[in-house]
Amino acid sequence: MIGWGVQGPRSIGPLRDQIVAAFCSVPKVADSDLLKPVDPSSCADWESYREKRDQIAAPLRGKNWDELDHEQRSECLQNQSYLSPAAFRYFLPAFLLSSLEDEDFAWSTVVRVSPNFCEIHHGGRDAALDARIADLDAAQYRAVVTFLTWLADGPNRFAVRYRAIECLKWGWTREGVDEARIRSFYQRVHSYRRPVIGDEPREMLARLVEDAFAETPYPGDETIVGHHCEECCEIGVEFIGADWRSVDPDFLRYYHAAPSLFSPEAFRYFFPAYVLCDLAGNSAFTSSGSFHLSYGVEPGHEAHERSLARWKIFSDRERCALIAYLELAWDDGKSFEAENLRIALDSYWLPSVSR
Repeated sequence: MIGWGVQGPRSIGPLRDQIVAAFCSVPKVADSDLLKPVDPSSCADWESYREKRDQIAAPLRGKNWDELDHEQRSECLQNQSYLSPAAFRYFLPAFLLSSLEDEDFAWSTVVRVSPNFCEIHHGGRDAALDARIADLDAAQYRAVVTFLTWLADGPNRFAVRYRAIECLKWGWTREGVDEARIRSFYQRVHSYRRPVIGDEPREMLARLVEDAFAETPYPGDETIVGHHCEECCEIGVEFIGADWRSVDPDFLRYYHAAPSLFSPEAFRYFFPAYVLCDLAGNSAFTSSGSFHLSYGVEPGHEAHERSLARWKIFSDRERCALIAYLELAWDDGKSFEAENLRIALDSYWLPSVSR
């Protein structure tokens, strides 16, 4: 598992005290200022939208942030995009403190204080996040940075720790961030060396894959993904410059959906990394590796043209390695899409190799 740095997990007590001290003097927000103003003419169904806003504001009216129970904090966090910057600042310590005791709450919090990766991908900064946190004073800002660092240091699941580090790298950069630790973390993410696989046939196949894809060209920074949803943009940012031979399995598991979102060129380049993880018993696939090489193989399937566009750019040498991988999956008999796998081998992959 990738480590964040040399420092160990910090205790909760000092961090809790830092958060409370930083936010204790923030003035309560007037009921009329809890939510961001909205122009009714911009809403197709203003009455329904107004009702939704009233439901969000009702449990917050007249409340101190420390009076909210866990359920109210969770609901407020889920609806934080409706809050005005002043209200977000006021209720932020409630989110941070609940996160110290509940990892699922911590995940929800770190996601909602993350920058929008569409903005990062296209412009390098998320102006909306910057505007929302602009009024945090130095002590409050440092408290959030310390909280994110605590998440990165702690014994949380990798997704929580990695998302916290993304926040520190791309969003919460104004002050207090240890940039050297961030660089060191990403260097470790991209300097993995796989161990020898104990099962000899799988190790031989892993070497075959490594040899077959050794000269596969990097897709280019601008063509890692073909879409521009936020998930695609995050993948497009985080995979920039990555070498498929040295990305850590934790990183690949975090981006388990990436093979479905890569451009054809990026799919060709990065897919062998996922195959090696699978062969080593550290699968990073949402379903299985063979799914990505068999789904949509039948003419008339909604994904047929897209699948062919992804597969056709593999070289013969790469195809032979992938065929060996598919044959192993077939022999193992563990693939839940076994029927499609056999069809894919017989109707596409085997005939596709030059004889």
